[in-house]
Amino acid sequence: MSTRRYLLTHVFGITAALALLAWAIGLSGLDMRVAHLTYDDVTLTFVGRHSYVLSLLADRVLVALPVLVGTAALTVALCSFFRPDLTAWRGISVAVLAVIVAGPLAAIALKHVTALPRPHMLQIFGGRLALPTRFFAGEGQPSGGALPSSHAAFGFTLLGLYFAGLAAEWRNLMRWGLALGVALGVSLSVLRVAQGAHFLSQTVWSAALLWLLSALIFLPLMAMRARVAGARLREADVGSAAPGTHVSLRPETRVPGGRSASLHNAVRSVHSSGKSTVSSILRK
Repeated sequence: MSTRRYLLTHVFGITAALALLAWAIGLSGLDMRVAHLTYDDVTLTFVGRHSYVLSLLADRVLVALPVLVGTAALTVALCSFFRPDLTAWRGISVAVLAVIVAGPLAAIALKHVTALPRPHMLQIFGGRLALPTRFFAGEGQPSGGALPSSHAAFGFTLLGLYFAGLAAEWRNLMRWGLALGVALGVSLSVLRVAQGAHFLSQTVWSAALLWLLSALIFLPLMAMRARVAGARLREADVGSAAPGTHVSLRPETRVPGGRSASLHNAVRSVHSSGKSTVSSILRK
C-alpha cells in the first residue's frame, strides 16, 4: 500500500467516518434513547450501575487482554536485540505497545476538554448536572470527564494488531486484529453504557480516537515499507535489463510477427523472471 493511499484511507477516511458517526449519534438523540433503555424508572438507577459482575468484567477481566498483548509486544521488542530472527518485528512490536499505552492516556486527557458528562450525573437520570449545550468545555462550561470513554479506548487498542498485520503484510493478523479490537471495544462499550457511565456516542468517539492514533503511530512504518518496496521494484526492473543478459538476434526459426525464436524465448524468460521477483517482494 502506498503512503498516499494509506493516508487517504486509514488516517483520514476511516477516522472521519467514525467521527461523523459519533457526531450523528449525539445529534440524533440516539444517545438518550439508548440510555433510557438501560435506566430503571422504578429504582431510579441504571441496570448495571451497582452490578458486581459487570464491574468485574469491565475493570478486571476484559482489560486484561490488552495488558497481555502489550506484555507480549514488549517481550518481542526486547528479545529482538538478542535474536536476529526477531529484528524485523522490533518496530512493529514497539508500535503495538505504543498504541496500548498511548490510547487510554489520550482518552483520559481529552476528557478534560469535552463537556458531555456521564449519564448518571445528569438531572434527567437522577444526577445534579444539566445537559451541556456545547461540545467542548470552556468558560462557563465545566468538563464532563466522560468523553471519550477510556474503558472503550482500552478495548479498541487491540486495533493496533490490525495495523501490525498491515505493516507486516500478514493477512491473518489483520483479520484477527480487527476482529479482536472491534469485539473488545464494543464489549466494553456495552458494559459501560449499561452501567450508566457513558453514552453511546462517547464510546464511538473512543473508536475514532484509537483508529486515528493507531494509524498515526504506524505511519512511519508504512511509509518506510512503501519506500523499500519501491526501491526493490526499481532494482528488479534494472536487473531485468542488466548488461549481463545476452539476447541472440540471429534469424533462426521465425515466430508470428517476424521475431526469431531465440529473441522471443529470451523476452519471455526476462518477463517471467521479472514477474517472479515482483511476486516474491509482494509476499514479504
